[in-house]
This record gives sequence, structure tokens and C-alpha cells, in this order.
Amino acid sequence: DMRSHWHLQIVGDTHRGNWRQGYIFAGRFGVDLQVLLPGQEFTEECVEQVPLLEPPNSGRAPEQCFSMRHLMLTGKGPRQYLAVLRPLGVADIITQQGSRIDRYLFVDVRGRAFKNLDLNQIAPGWGEAAWAVPRAHILTTLLSQLSAGSVHFDRPVTGLRWDGAAFILEDPAGLSRLEGPLIGADGMHSLVREALWRLPSPRYQGFFAVRGILPYELPADLSHTVVQVWGPRGEFGYSPLGAGRVYWFGTIPWRHPKTEPVRGDFQAHFAGWAEPIGDFLAETTEQELLIHPIYDRLDPFEVKPFPATLIGDAAHLMTPNTGQGACQGMVDAWVLAAALNQHPGHPGAALAQYREQRLQSALAVGRRSRQLGRLIHQNMGAGGWLKTALLRSVPSSAILSVMRSVVGDPASLPLR
Repeated sequence: DMRSHWHLQIVGDTHRGNWRQGYIFAGRFGVDLQVLLPGQEFTEECVEQVPLLEPPNSGRAPEQCFSMRHLMLTGKGPRQYLAVLRPLGVADIITQQGSRIDRYLFVDVRGRAFKNLDLNQIAPGWGEAAWAVPRAHILTTLLSQLSAGSVHFDRPVTGLRWDGAAFILEDPAGLSRLEGPLIGADGMHSLVREALWRLPSPRYQGFFAVRGILPYELPADLSHTVVQVWGPRGEFGYSPLGAGRVYWFGTIPWRHPKTEPVRGDFQAHFAGWAEPIGDFLAETTEQELLIHPIYDRLDPFEVKPFPATLIGDAAHLMTPNTGQGACQGMVDAWVLAAALNQHPGHPGAALAQYREQRLQSALAVGRRSRQLGRLIHQNMGAGGWLKTALLRSVPSSAILSVMRSVVGDPASLPLR
């Protein structure tokens, strides 16, 4: 009684039999589940290995005769982000190109360390380490797990409306009709949110971010470490991103989002800050450099009389200061899938349950991130010494407690 799409993929000779009696084939086979099974993961591929349609002395090996009667699944609470990916069987593939992060090291603008946090103490309940992984690798890995035709490229939806019975979508191919449910996962400039909810636009937070990836060998003692530098009105951080690569980021206050800073503006702002900050800014190629204004949007969306909802940045766009944007979106997806699975044939009830379980929690994380971003960009003493002194004075246990509240408690989520 699985409410999901699956198919039997057989490699080898043509099979005989049917799903009720079993299959016989000379080759090998695999079962490929095409969709996420909410709240579940494999504990065993329970495919009964019994001879069918052929007598036991037929000469066929036992592994060539299977009864495809059921797959045994069991509910098990996932853990944030990686743990949500774990049941999909892609977590290990994704982390191959990343670096495990065990600690968070705060240093001042001269490079002197003053706070060292053990990240393994933040979320033991999730059962996963923290990782730094290229986002493009996550996306391509997930895409590779979908069946052909599941995702349509080069078909941007340019118009959307509800006609009282179905959604009417407009794209370059024309108009299409969708009875629902409709999930708006279309990010910061969400067409779904604008068309169906008409809520306020994202709010500029007064600073720009610059990010980059480049080949670079960090010292061995930083191989599992995020380094963050707090200085006068801004921050800079970096971490390993797999073997021989570094991901780095920096933020600076900037008056207007329409007049973007360039690389030289960031170099001028971070001049005199501890190396290797200058090297990162100078050596990263234009192709690997990203500069963009920082917005957030923390206005809740209400339940509508049609089957639609929002997830990820479309639902709760937040600043990057807590590093939780993608993680919150991943948990959204899992909880929404669980709700749809719990209420088959009743999307309205599922979407209302998802909103009740996720929206306020994610918005609270967004508010934390906004507060942190404002603190980082305040001018508190030459060289940022006052912010450094304040952070140094706060016990590590208190900072870890705040981090735990941001990451969340898996026991409080409907993931089992």
C-alpha cells in the first residue's frame, strides 16, 4: 500500500511472471524509487528470494528467482539537510566533494583567535556532522536521481492565476491547466507568492555579500574549520570545500542595492584584515565570484481557499548570517512531503498542516539571522574591537545554545 510511484528495472534476459506471482529473469535487477517516501527510509529491501514458476532443481541460481511481493519500509526520523538526503541514498555522494566541519573559529582582524566552538555539540539529535559542500554539486546530484522528464528546463512560468477550479499557468509553450496542489518553490522573486498572495516585496538589509570558490590549500589544523572574522562594519569567513578548495564569503554595508559594488570595493573595505583574505579576493576568478545585495522577507503567508503553498525562500527569505536558508528549505520539503503522504486525496488539509508545522519556526530563524546581520554591520569601535570584546565575553555554552535554537530539535518536527 505504497502511495508512491516506482518501477522495476530489469537488466538481462526478458522476464516472465507478474507482480503478484513473482518474476524470473536471467539477469539482475534493481528497484528504483522515483520519489521521496515521506518520513520513511529503507531498513531492508525485503524482496523474497524464493523460486517461482520454476522448480528448485531447474538449474537457476537463487538470486535469479524473486518474488516481488513488497518492499519493507519503516519510519525513521531524518536529521536536518543531510539526514533528509540520507534516505534518498545521495548523502554520501554529495559529501564526497565537500568537507566535514567540526569547529567554528572566531578571529579578530589581525588574525588572533579568540573563540573556538565545537560544532559537534550543536545538534547531536540530528545524528549528522556539519558539511561544507558546493551547492551546484547538491543540485546536480539530486537531479541525477530523478527520472527523465521530471524537470523541465527553459520553460519559465510567466503568468499564473486561479480560475476557481484550477491553476492556469502561462509559459513559452502556451497555457496549461493544473488542478493542484501547486508548490511555490521559486525563490526570492517568487511568481507564485506574488500572483496568489500579493505580500510585501523583499526588504534590502543594507549590505552586499561577496562569495567565491578557488583552489587553495589551508593549513592542516583548519581542514575541518570555519574561520570567521568580525571587523568594523562587516565580516569575512572561509572554510575548506573538499580537497584543495576553499569557499569564502564577506559582507560590507552598502547604501543602495541598485548600485552594486565591484571587487575593488570589497578589497578596499577588507584592506589590512588578516591574510589570506586579500589572497582570496585577488585570486578568485570572475567566473567563481558572486556579488549580490542581501534581502529578507519574513511576512507570513495565510491559508488560501485553493490548494497552493510556499516553501524555501519563497516562504521565508532570510539573510545568510545563520547559514540556514537552504537547510530550512530542505526541512520544508520533507515536512510537506510527509503531510501530503499523511492526507492522500486531501491536499488542502496537508498544506494547512505543513504551514502550521513549519512557517513560524522558519520565520523565527529568519528573525535571528536578521538580528545577527544588523549586529555584524554596526560600527562598534575602531577595528571592530568592541564587537570582538563582546563576543569574547559571552560564554561558548551560551553561543552554542543559540546555535542549537537556530538549527532546531528534530524531536519537535513531524519527521517520524
